Amino acid sequence: MKDKSLYEILQVPVDATTAEIKKAYFSLVRKYPPDRYPQEFMRIREAYETLSDEDARREYDSIAFMPPEVKVRFDMGRAALGEGDYEEAIDLLEQAALAAPGSRIIRGFLGRAYLENGNTVKAIDIFSELTGEEKDNAAYRGYLARAYLERGWHKKALDAFIKALSLDEDNISLWVGLAESYMLGDRFEDARDTLVRALEKGKSTEWDNIGIYLFLVQIEMVLGNLDNMEKYLEDLTRLAVRDETITENVGWALGGMARTLVRKGYMGIAQSIIERAVKLIPGSEAIRELKEELDRFIRLDAQLAGLQQDETMPEEIVHLIELELFPLPVIGSPVDRELQIFMSESIIIEEAHRFITCINRLRRNYPELYDLRKAFFDGVLNPAKRKKLAQRYRKKSNRYGPIIEAMMLSGMGEDQEDFIDDEDGDFIFEGPQQPYVRETPKIGRNEPCPCGSGKKYKKCCGR
Repeated sequence: MKDKSLYEILQVPVDATTAEIKKAYFSLVRKYPPDRYPQEFMRIREAYETLSDEDARREYDSIAFMPPEVKVRFDMGRAALGEGDYEEAIDLLEQAALAAPGSRIIRGFLGRAYLENGNTVKAIDIFSELTGEEKDNAAYRGYLARAYLERGWHKKALDAFIKALSLDEDNISLWVGLAESYMLGDRFEDARDTLVRALEKGKSTEWDNIGIYLFLVQIEMVLGNLDNMEKYLEDLTRLAVRDETITENVGWALGGMARTLVRKGYMGIAQSIIERAVKLIPGSEAIRELKEELDRFIRLDAQLAGLQQDETMPEEIVHLIELELFPLPVIGSPVDRELQIFMSESIIIEEAHRFITCINRLRRNYPELYDLRKAFFDGVLNPAKRKKLAQRYRKKSNRYGPIIEAMMLSGMGEDQEDFIDDEDGDFIFEGPQQPYVRETPKIGRNEPCPCGSGKKYKKCCGR
């Protein structure tokens, strides 16, 4: 689509009717959904928004009769914008706007370049002027709404998106933008209702519904309506099976959503979604690898549940396995994970006599869990290697010690501190001096959290 005219992007003749332009738009957005083809989708949307508005189309056509230097800068700036080179686009379009200050079409593309580059103040200035000059231009109001949304002004964004939709209900981006504005204001039910209305609208226009369905899935997940979430997933899968032109795009989108959910720790939902993706595009290597990763996690998580219920297994060993298996959002930041691993391993090394029997039992009864930290456990079981490990971890304590001290002091009372300062001010990690006696009954990390949140203990207060 690079260096093509807006007519060429939509694949319509220069004398195409508005109906033909809309038909071409609906056909192309099905082929190029925004999640998979963001740059192509942006070009298609810009072409549609310009050519579907009579005044904007007339202005665009007039570019051909402008001085060559203006036309060249405009065409090059628009091409740079389409390629994602926003700074280059801004430079060229600013030059074109200076040479033709009365051209709204040039200012409109300049405003879009500002918006894509994060210059929301300049974008708001331009689109505020343009909406004042062309009150019935849905595209300009939509971009003004988007600029408001990027600045976090969801109330202004709501008003602008609603006005834009009243002018053009066929623009998918406006429906999505309105839903995002409701989301920013924590009005999740309104966001869902907006997308449901968009789906109904889509049935009559045959536009692409992939993004709408995926957005609805996310909202229902946030609201905790898992039955509704499954319903929308089923509807989307059925749609993809029925229409081969979107099968691959739907499978790809589901795979991307599953990967995101894995990173956020929603393994069960991710597994349900990835199974649908595999059915749609069974030949995808990336989807197959992600499914194998999920299947392995589910299998290991089931084994971990048994380990967590074993009252004879030391918590340091269980926690070390959890740190290796759980996704980062369940544990915290990478630094949190690194520090917790260091603390657990330090205790195991320093008190190896207390852990050796349990490590051997872990290797015998839970070999896959053992393999998660095989190098470390093998080192603890080998006397020669254990001595070297102890020396290495004592050196590490010089680096981690002050950080751990700060963390512990920020969350403990003075009577709970396991850290002291010696006379020279050097940090010393004393470690536990007496066997730990639990004051409350042990809660399995897969059991419901006692706080009443409804979540598993490991994903709530047990983090």
